[in-house]
Amino acid sequence: MANFGTVGVDWQQRINWDRLRKYRLERARERMKAHGLGALLLMYDENVRYVTSTLTPGWNRLKPGLRYALLCGDGAPVLFEQGDIGFQIQRHAPWIPEENV
Repeated sequence: MANFGTVGVDWQQRINWDRLRKYRLERARERMKAHGLGALLLMYDENVRYVTSTLTPGWNRLKPGLRYALLCGDGAPVLFEQGDIGFQIQRHAPWIPEENV
């Protein structure tokens, strides 16, 4: 049995991160519509990561309110980060528009 692992290579399609990010956003939007919500304010790291596909430093985790995300309708999530973390997100997460960090 083949074991592809999680390391990216140019000769195999392994984990399609772009597809995963789009799937998570679409799923969150579907749940919003199902419950009649126009927006979600996400404060727990697991939820912020789910809709933004971003990861914060360990010292910032498990502290609701230090970072949060806002998901409105069909727009891209808006991410609120502390200090320099926002700059790092802009550099390393091109799927989030720069003005949304």
